[in-house]
Amino acid sequence: MTIQTRDIFICHASEDKDEVVRPMVEAFNQAGVSCWYDEAEIKWGDSITQKVNAGLRISRYVIVVLSPTFLAKNWPQRELNSALNLESTSGEVKVLPLLVGTEIVVG
Repeated sequence: MTIQTRDIFICHASEDKDEVVRPMVEAFNQAGVSCWYDEAEIKWGDSITQKVNAGLRISRYVIVVLSPTFLAKNWPQRELNSALNLESTSGEVKVLPLLVGTEIVVG
């Protein structure tokens, strides 16, 4: 069985799917950037932990959708911790934060 690598793993809170994640995945797909995100990868009866860990391993980068909802939930933070652990172990930059739902303007 051939493992298909992905360019991006999207770490997010489920509440951010409609406004942020789905439009971002659609834009990435149109640009030819392959994504791993839960809706497309995890099926009924799958081990969520195993699927997420496998997705993190096969992805070049992890985009972390940092929102107030993300910060209030345990599961997305566990995904982030796993990604940071992979980054620390490999010595390669892997985690790319994306701030959403904030009034902060950079520039």
